Amino acid sequence: MKPISHLIKTLVVSLLFISPTVSQSATIASDGGVTLWLSYDDLVSPGASLSDDVTVILNNSNCQFVNDARNAQGLPDSPGSCGDGTIGQTCTGEEKLIGDLEKFAEHLYESTEGTHYLRHVYISDEGRSWETADIRWSIGNSGNSSAWPWGWEDTTKELNIRRGLGACTHELLLHEFGHYFYSLPDRYQVNESDGYYEGTLDGSTSFDVGVCVPDPNTLMTNNGFPHQFVDTTNASIAVSYDPPGSGHFDCANPDGTGGGQVLTPGLLSDGDPNNDGPRWNGKWGFNLPYAQDEWSYMPDNQIDLTGIHTEGDFSDPNFDDMPEPQFHIIGADAVNPGIILLLDRSGSMQVETNGVSAAQFVQEAGLYLYHSTPDGQFVGAYVYNAGVDPLFEYAEYDSNFALPSSPGQAPLLNPTGATNIALALETAIDAFVDEHGEGEANGGQIFLMSDGKQTTGNDLFDQVDRANQLGIKIHTFTYGNADAATMAQISSTTSGDGTAMSAAENGSELKLGMAKQFSLIRGNTPIYSFKGKLTKSGVTGGVEFFEDAFSLPPTAQNLRFYAFQADGNASELDIRLRNDTGQNYQVAATALTDKGRFAGTQIESPQPGEWLVRILADKKRKVLPKDAVEIVAYADDRNLDGKVWFKSGPNSVSSKMQLRAFLDYQYVLTDMKVLAHLYHEGNRVGSVRMYDDGKKGGDNHSADGIYSADLDLRRLARKAGLKWTKGEYGIENPKLRIDVQYLINKKSVPAPNQHYETGMRYQDLLDEYRPAEFEAWTTLVHAFSRKSPKPVLQRIRSRTAMPGRSYRTTVTVLNARPQADEIRLSMGPGIKTQLHRVAPRRDRLGVRLSVSYRIDRDAEPGPRSLKVQFGDALLVGKSAVTVRGARQTRKISSDRSSISIESTTRSTTIPNVTIPNVSAGSTLQAE
Repeated sequence: MKPISHLIKTLVVSLLFISPTVSQSATIASDGGVTLWLSYDDLVSPGASLSDDVTVILNNSNCQFVNDARNAQGLPDSPGSCGDGTIGQTCTGEEKLIGDLEKFAEHLYESTEGTHYLRHVYISDEGRSWETADIRWSIGNSGNSSAWPWGWEDTTKELNIRRGLGACTHELLLHEFGHYFYSLPDRYQVNESDGYYEGTLDGSTSFDVGVCVPDPNTLMTNNGFPHQFVDTTNASIAVSYDPPGSGHFDCANPDGTGGGQVLTPGLLSDGDPNNDGPRWNGKWGFNLPYAQDEWSYMPDNQIDLTGIHTEGDFSDPNFDDMPEPQFHIIGADAVNPGIILLLDRSGSMQVETNGVSAAQFVQEAGLYLYHSTPDGQFVGAYVYNAGVDPLFEYAEYDSNFALPSSPGQAPLLNPTGATNIALALETAIDAFVDEHGEGEANGGQIFLMSDGKQTTGNDLFDQVDRANQLGIKIHTFTYGNADAATMAQISSTTSGDGTAMSAAENGSELKLGMAKQFSLIRGNTPIYSFKGKLTKSGVTGGVEFFEDAFSLPPTAQNLRFYAFQADGNASELDIRLRNDTGQNYQVAATALTDKGRFAGTQIESPQPGEWLVRILADKKRKVLPKDAVEIVAYADDRNLDGKVWFKSGPNSVSSKMQLRAFLDYQYVLTDMKVLAHLYHEGNRVGSVRMYDDGKKGGDNHSADGIYSADLDLRRLARKAGLKWTKGEYGIENPKLRIDVQYLINKKSVPAPNQHYETGMRYQDLLDEYRPAEFEAWTTLVHAFSRKSPKPVLQRIRSRTAMPGRSYRTTVTVLNARPQADEIRLSMGPGIKTQLHRVAPRRDRLGVRLSVSYRIDRDAEPGPRSLKVQFGDALLVGKSAVTVRGARQTRKISSDRSSISIESTTRSTTIPNVTIPNVSAGSTLQAE
């Protein structure tokens, strides 16, 4: 086997020689190479360094299941990654981590039979980049390892490794990667009464499912061992359940072992639907039969696994062919690339809110970005239309920085109708390279605020591809009637986030939304939020004041406090904070906050507990301001993380929509009061209670920590005035801002029906959990788009193909512009496909793919679909080729009917796609 210890410890890491995408979100290249970003820390004692010594422990809660499975095959316990691999060995955190990743690389290569391999891992020390990492690795002996199904496709969903001191952590990582990358469910033993597994039969209501006898042959059962997936020859699982209106299958023994209904893949194809057993009901994102084997399922989702596995053959691949993984350590003392904000000031940004242009509002958001930047980090902002000017140049944060020009004034305004996004991106990328060098620009982040419609300049995707190659992530803020397809492609190509912002006529909400997103991406969690008009709490010295309180979690490291006004200048407000020890803090105005029209302060190592907020009226006016005020307090706390989303996915619309949310504080919590506050154009239009009881609000699973609420969109549209309007700049999709409030109390506990590691005892979680009282918030801005421009295949003509022959074709992808290195193709077993060239279309967003394929002589006859996969898109052209059987004549079929097209983006409801009128489609030609 090749040595796999290629470790790059310097910061001067040239990335120009590699072809894969390098960014702060997991990617897979066309050759199966996987790139990951990892952040290393200790959530028990934050600030852990890779240079600190660590001692390997057995970690019975995780490793006992692994070791039992290994011992059953005559193998020793899972080897540790320190010293000789035995328990009690001491080494540095770096040696432990790299050792675990080296072993994981072997396991990944083995389990996918040489198809997928670990290509790059970018490692940030002392918790740097924690909020943007794919893998959040805590070395401390606390917490629960977990992963989101298909989390690798979503920059907001991560893989968590906890209790990283365990000897078997490398195998636990493989198990969680099975969820994160292959969307596979667990197959280990759980009692039916635990409520962890759920299922349905023939569309019935959900019921609990227990696993009496787990499947011993898959890495999804025993925390990562054996290092293989099951196929139709060895998949077997015995389950217990009590379906509505039929008999109950029980486990034979009181402890939940033995008996039950034995399910194998053969039952799904024996012609008797009554013995197939239940299927997952969608819990945790799974929707497949319990009897389904993994090798029959995975190629439908990772198409490069098609035809790789031979049924019943589990022999090891040739490890000598495995490429060496590259480990890039970014030290805590490194000067990491920072953030550059690009702000549109073109004609579409000149709409005004109360006499202030949208261009000025977003430039004020840029000043918030600067003010909220931590010491030692780099930040810059530029405004653009046909040209580009600096709001402030990219440089290290300076607390004494003086802004050269005022927002919304010359030369920063200079409005024209032209938009040159390419030049803006080029300017930002050049700034990263000039400051850090090409080899050290990876990890830089660009925030692009635009409507996505370039009207002058060079091809903007040349710069998007350049950012991608350098490892620079581009986040997009789509504004007004944005070109959603282009903006989505810009962010997805570089693994960035896309955020829909407020309507074109409300620049104030645009500023607030951008400011909040800056803080959230930096990993700051809101622990207090107020939005509305200040009401008088009392009078002191003849001056009105507003007063409120919030609680700071005991694990918070820093407090950031900000206030904004819809019309006025919040920096002129007299704002005072006081902790529960009586210490006072004045939110002092500066030249920067004055020009940005916001108030803000940062407090390091704040006192946990209750804090008081008091805002006094201007001494001359003596009365509180009449316009709306928004106040947000953020905590830096890696133990605290919340998320909110619509079950139907982003940019969707239906008559009823289900909102979901959760809060993770050490563990995902239940027994909280959770409220969703809805805002349209800055005005609150309603609040709804969210539930985790398995009944109300459309909640399907009680006490799993996932809170739910049903929203009646028709009623909400009438109340809030949600309309699709055609304005000066095109169709404007209505947007709704949703702030979810979590009220945590001393009775809040880890959710008993959440996803926990194999062997994790719930009582142990309760003993470890530290109860607290505080509140937290998460925010979602949802665009209700009637037409969501997802990637599609242009119609192509089907043809009949002969075994043993080769063919060529040209395939067109619309509404996306993937790179060659991220495109994977498949026509099913027995057909070898190859991508030769990717040519961008100049008339619209799209690419033409030059593809060849060869039919094996023993290929099974019948129709084959062409599958094209990149990012989170999987496009299917049904019956693109029909393989002739050996006894069929060589007469070419005259059937030239167009094939049907499917477009699938996981976790998203896809509307019907109308294929545009085009000229004659591509035809498959034989060589």
